[in-house]
Amino acid sequence: MQNVPDQVTKSFEELRKEYGGRIILKRIRGMFLVFEHRPKRLLDEGIYSTPYSYIARITESGLVVPARHRKIGKREIEAILERNGNRELDEGVIPASSEETALIADGQDIKIIESLSSDGRISAKSVGEQIGTKTTAAFHRISKLERKYGIVRVVELNMERFGYSKYILLAKFLNSRPDIKTVKEVLSGISEIQFACMTIGRYDMLMFMYARDSDSAAFILNKIAVSTEFRKYDLELNLTPFHMSFGLEPVNTDFIDSENMRKNVWARKRGIPKPLPNQITSREYEFLKVIVRNGGARFADIDKLTGMGAGTSRHIYERLATKGIIKRMSITLSDLDFKYNSVILTLLINGAKMSTSRKEVLEDIIEDTGEAVNKYSVVGDMTSPYGILRIMPVFHTGEVEREVDKLNELVEGTRSESMTISDVVKGRINYRRIRPELSKQYETLNNMRIETKK
Repeated sequence: MQNVPDQVTKSFEELRKEYGGRIILKRIRGMFLVFEHRPKRLLDEGIYSTPYSYIARITESGLVVPARHRKIGKREIEAILERNGNRELDEGVIPASSEETALIADGQDIKIIESLSSDGRISAKSVGEQIGTKTTAAFHRISKLERKYGIVRVVELNMERFGYSKYILLAKFLNSRPDIKTVKEVLSGISEIQFACMTIGRYDMLMFMYARDSDSAAFILNKIAVSTEFRKYDLELNLTPFHMSFGLEPVNTDFIDSENMRKNVWARKRGIPKPLPNQITSREYEFLKVIVRNGGARFADIDKLTGMGAGTSRHIYERLATKGIIKRMSITLSDLDFKYNSVILTLLINGAKMSTSRKEVLEDIIEDTGEAVNKYSVVGDMTSPYGILRIMPVFHTGEVEREVDKLNELVEGTRSESMTISDVVKGRINYRRIRPELSKQYETLNNMRIETKK
């Protein structure tokens, strides 16, 4: 492009560094507009119909004006201000729309997302009462957020109530990596695996799965290792129990529909007049199959779909919640605007030293970053390698590097490193924003404060 002002070129090159070369600059009606290439996968899946997304305008003086449809986080504001020489906001650094700045100004959108995350079936009336607005206004704000972030209702289940434990599989290919199609073929018939992704770093693949015991988990590991599709690949596999302490556990429809899960459905037999603690009735099972597929399904619609009497599904929902099978109805933000997902492995090298940093570890997990979602999507303890695994959506250039450096500095007796998730092969990562006070970490920190005062 000819006759581009030097300040525009300079700002565009800085943006290109942040977006990894995925952006282009166009002059339209005398304005310099920046567009980002959308991932081919999302175009192929029909999520987007156009190959480019407008992200910003650059003024002739070099100011970067983000598109009004983009949610601007607290740290991104600081980065934009620094890039623009800390010039005032009225020069157009931040979108002028009051709706788009509401997240920064009063945190109302954050409060709504937190309310939906803790109760995906909360009414607009209740949301309005929490944020101090009328029901109609709350309804419209919820609808706006649903469109903006692609909010999907999901059910959060406690699979331990069915006798399942959580495991992580970490794989390293020693000669070459298989393509995504091959990996999908290997995993397609293994319903126990709820989530799998390809990674760049210490390991090449990460998988999350349910198994009834360590023998069952080892059987699944062996099934992957001896698969004909992986015959030409030398492969190291690490299987480790996973104690998930933060985040929404993934449960896929193929697992709910599987023969393994059907073993938990009670059948009346001599000596078993009622369901055992790890069993559910056939009606409860039919309800779960629907609610896992569509967490936003109305109870009345579930009654009709399953042929149950009016009000039955609501009663089943309440009963499963009382039994601890349903933890809560929640949400995931399926259209979140971020750069990529990172896996942070914090490996234990000195347990005595790490124990002195427990407070810092807990505070880091529930830290408020100012984004629409929690800092981490998943946090849990593993034993091989021994340490902590975190999955983190990365919104800003250099963010994960800063986080790893911070963990290495704050948490003694450990060594943290990151891996980049390059492709999700099965399942999905769930993004939401649970209030800190609802987390186990907050409860533990509070107990620690009480003990300190004694």
